[in-house]
Amino acid sequence: MNFANAHPLDTSVVVPEFVTKRKVQIAVATSGFCNARCSSCVWPFMVGPRGVMDIDGFRTMLDNLEGYDFSEFAFNVINEPFTDRGVSEKLRELARRRVSINCLFFSSNWLLPSDEIVAEFVDALAECQACPTIRTISLNATISGIDEATYDVQQAGASLLNTVTPYRRLDFVRAVKNICQMLIGIHERDLAPTLIFNIKAYGDLFDDDAMQAFWRRAFSEHGVPEQVVTDCVRIVLNRDYITFARAAEEPTTPRARRCAGRWTSDKIVVGPNGEVGLCCQDGLRDIVTESLMTMDLTSVARSDGFQKQHKIATGMVQPDPSHPCLRCEFFVEES
Repeated sequence: MNFANAHPLDTSVVVPEFVTKRKVQIAVATSGFCNARCSSCVWPFMVGPRGVMDIDGFRTMLDNLEGYDFSEFAFNVINEPFTDRGVSEKLRELARRRVSINCLFFSSNWLLPSDEIVAEFVDALAECQACPTIRTISLNATISGIDEATYDVQQAGASLLNTVTPYRRLDFVRAVKNICQMLIGIHERDLAPTLIFNIKAYGDLFDDDAMQAFWRRAFSEHGVPEQVVTDCVRIVLNRDYITFARAAEEPTTPRARRCAGRWTSDKIVVGPNGEVGLCCQDGLRDIVTESLMTMDLTSVARSDGFQKQHKIATGMVQPDPSHPCLRCEFFVEES
């Protein structure tokens, strides 16, 4: 992409920080689907985008991101990335292009991949680790249970009512097995030195000691080498917990507010059709601006749709009463 020929930003446009610095944190949902309904997540109550970004679309998106470095490149918005069967090929594409990424982030519930897909994913990670422009890799496994009963409540959402996503029992045993197989592959390929593997749980049905004990036992039973656990595994309960941007009460009096998460300033979110949305917490449900399938990122940043949301997120324009920012715990009063 030749940015030298792009239209200049006019004086009425507020230039986001990512444009001036040419560095952005990006969350990309190459699939708009999730196969769980976690009790801590708003997704079971949402109707979000549907579809899967194919490899040609992913390449087009990367073309339209040319000229930017990434503080983080994530394959997660509110979705399950393994519902995109081509996600490992997309990881390889980042490595082949030598995209400049400080942290490559990937979070899964590890319910879907077969043994073959796990092995393929490990191979893709090895390519990314060998790429000199991808500096660190951070993997998340969200497993909100230490047995089938707690998992059924907290990850399958057995007790949730009035959801868009219907309840069905999830395979706790398979998720645990996939994580252990993944760690064995990481050990065999010697990927641990620049990789972090977070096993996370959310909820109040067990404490941290019980979670630690369960996973230590699972690692032993599946033959996961202690060295890889020591080198890269972190087992954490309710760390970085958020309520997915749904404030307890909507404000009754208009006040000057801005996004504490800096969405649209140095962070953007992209959906399966290349659509650039408001933020990760909105999940591309309410607000979509332009598409990285048809415009480069600098042009997206100067578009009317993006500018409207950017001015709201930065506190320059008061949102209307129905705007999703007003429901968000991160849309805070100016100090």
